[in-house]
Amino acid sequence: TVTRNPMKILFSEIPARTALAKAETLVFWVADDKSFSPALAAADKKAGGLLSRAPSGSKFAGKKGQYLSVPAPESLGCARVVLAGLG
Repeated sequence: TVTRNPMKILFSEIPARTALAKAETLVFWVADDKSFSPALAAADKKAGGLLSRAPSGSKFAGKKGQYLSVPAPESLGCARVVLAGLG
């Protein structure tokens, strides 16, 4: 018998400066036109453009249900950035 317990995840909207200073993993929503929110654009600038280049080497297109996990550079102060497609 397999028992499955749903994972509880809490999402909170916090200012980008706070997130960049305290998070282990940052998650940003990306639409299918691949446009960046102001917070994602700020993180990309701090990462030297890494986040805007990352989708080019993958199948990530910002479609609903797509995710792209990117190891973060030290400049972001977190371990990983996840781009989540909104569609």
